[in-house]
Amino acid sequence: MQKADSSSLFDDLDAALQSGSSEKRVAMLRQVTDLFLSKADRLNEEQIGVFDNVLVQLIQRIETRTLAEISERLAPVANAPIDLR
Repeated sequence: MQKADSSSLFDDLDAALQSGSSEKRVAMLRQVTDLFLSKADRLNEEQIGVFDNVLVQLIQRIETRTLAEISERLAPVANAPIDLR
């Protein structure tokens, strides 16, 4: 991920957490989950902790159906963020 791409992702994440619509939060949750799943086998404990923090913040205001979808996707990952287990 290039610096400009990561800056945009963080800006989008901040907007979704601060005042984003439910749809924006769901889209961001899916994007962060996809990013985690694509890199899960190469992440160290500190990096997983960052994902954990971000995902926990996003799921606090998410509907049950979306939470179930994300849980199903993360369930088989051995090193899934601990606070999401």
